[in-house]
Amino acid sequence: RRFSSFTNSFTTGVWAIPAPDKKARGGEDAYLTNSKLIAIADGVGGWAEMGINPAKYAWELMNNVEKAFSSLSEDQKYYPQEVMKQAADSCKETGSSTCSIAVLHPEKSQLLTANIGDSGFYLYRKEGDKVELVGKSDEVLHSFNFPYQLGTHGDSTKEASLANFEVKDKDLVVMYTDGISDNVYQEQIYKLIKPFMLLPEIPDLEIVAEMIAEKAQQQSSDKDFESPFAVSASKSGFKWQGGKPDDITVIVAQVHIKKLEDLS
Repeated sequence: RRFSSFTNSFTTGVWAIPAPDKKARGGEDAYLTNSKLIAIADGVGGWAEMGINPAKYAWELMNNVEKAFSSLSEDQKYYPQEVMKQAADSCKETGSSTCSIAVLHPEKSQLLTANIGDSGFYLYRKEGDKVELVGKSDEVLHSFNFPYQLGTHGDSTKEASLANFEVKDKDLVVMYTDGISDNVYQEQIYKLIKPFMLLPEIPDLEIVAEMIAEKAQQQSSDKDFESPFAVSASKSGFKWQGGKPDDITVIVAQVHIKKLEDLS
């Protein structure tokens, strides 16, 4: 007889570093992690000019994502766009934010994702003695440095980019706000995580998240670094020198696929 010893699940580590000018209020990013779902939101900073704390909407959205996932039926909760819609529709705070959600199916080896704006994720896999990038999110932008966003005067969840990925045991998801992606190239993240992924077990996912965040912080304040943000600016006809100081948040989540064990 065969039985499921447990359902598919995540283990996670998170690291967040507020931007220097936002440190006093703890930054404007928000995040959510549990054993089935990870999500991240980047509050739109422009609201601060109107005396509104952008973090309040981002954190409300994340709290509502958790509530929506808990309350939706089994049929609906594994459609992250539906989770996103219910969460956004329930928000009362004035403000707006990007949103990236990844849900791990409890039975199927599937990662189901929805992404709006310029937060996002990478999916990595160990194959033998190699580590490969096997999936990533798509940015959803109106134009350079103008991401789609949920919230007050924001965009519809129908605009989210949706993608489903087949996952394997011990795959690694790196989810981030643009404080990471504007300052660290995917190849640099790959180099940081590869030694950990080649170990039999990653001892501490928070250390991996911290290393990625620290790299982003270091490069964000480097005026001579040709940052991903500077490259994107140049392609869009703008001049930008160096990194881009911003709130930095990264979630590192490892996939655990349930084991089927034989009982004699």
